[in-house]
Amino acid sequence: MRIVHFDVDDLHNPWGGGQARRTYEVSKRLATWFGWDVTVVTGHYPGAIPREVDVPRGRLRYIRAGAGPFPINFLSFVASMPLIVRIIDHDLVIEDFTSPVGPSALPRFATRPVVGSAQFLFASEMARKYRLPFNRIATALFPGYRSLITLTNHSKALLAPLAPLASVTHIPQGLNRGSFVDRDLIVGGGDCVLYMGRLDRDQKGIDILINAWVVMPRDTRPPLIIAGDGRDRLALTREVEMRGLGQSISFAGRVDGMSKASLLKQARIIVMPSRYETYGIVAIEAMAHGIPLVASNLPELREVADGGALLVPTADPHSLAKAVALLWDAKDYRVLLGRTGRSRVEGLTWDLAASMQAAVYVRAMQAY
Repeated sequence: MRIVHFDVDDLHNPWGGGQARRTYEVSKRLATWFGWDVTVVTGHYPGAIPREVDVPRGRLRYIRAGAGPFPINFLSFVASMPLIVRIIDHDLVIEDFTSPVGPSALPRFATRPVVGSAQFLFASEMARKYRLPFNRIATALFPGYRSLITLTNHSKALLAPLAPLASVTHIPQGLNRGSFVDRDLIVGGGDCVLYMGRLDRDQKGIDILINAWVVMPRDTRPPLIIAGDGRDRLALTREVEMRGLGQSISFAGRVDGMSKASLLKQARIIVMPSRYETYGIVAIEAMAHGIPLVASNLPELREVADGGALLVPTADPHSLAKAVALLWDAKDYRVLLGRTGRSRVEGLTWDLAASMQAAVYVRAMQAY
């Protein structure tokens, strides 16, 4: 099978996240297991070049589309998709929904089946942010899809009435098998609070996180490490210094591999103060490592992290501060959440996600 997979994100992008990780891990397995030919089309970013990924069977390559600074790069990427599906020979198209709308008009242009992957469902939030009717555009485009993948059952329930002719399949995120610690080794240790993810002030709620440290009494503030990169990094760094929090909040930059593993070993608590999410892969990473979460009480995070997290009202720095303080001093509670969370994510591997996604691809081809 020849697949063209559109994903504006990429693992090599300094701002890349869970969507890029899923595309890479699933595509690598599909090429290796079945000998499929997968072309991943991403947006441009600093240092972006076409590349081939070494796989035992099949083919996995990355090419780039679109140009310009944000948000022009996103818009030009979406505009290029109808042309690319005319140029590259393929049997199936995978489209990871892209900011600011999410779905596109690609099913109207493609001559082969299109599977939409709903990892971006924030058109309403983008409409409020930019005061443009992105949500209305998304609502008009959803009926064009016949096959959709969602990361949560909550998203599946939202999409089903918007795309009444589509088969909607829930496939959660995954992790590599080495990410799961032995449940009996979870002891609730660690010496810092950790935020890990894209430095997006609005979506990820990092301003809420900083405000939570502001409202904590100075002598009770635990050390907070903010790991990741993004457009807001410089502004957030300046804000921390300006508000006198440089002694308790530090920035680790983008982490991966051994540096990421080292930070996870240090973390007593992981915080996810997001204003909106479609999944939150950091949640299952934390739970797989037996680290308790303090997270926003969003439907998606309730579904993903229930049992492994202390959930707090969204955009409420006082509640976030109180929850962190409570969990910081409650070792038995941390162990309980850590072990419960570890049990909850048992089996959530990239092998599972890839096998489920392959089945969706085959069904889409058969139904075409």
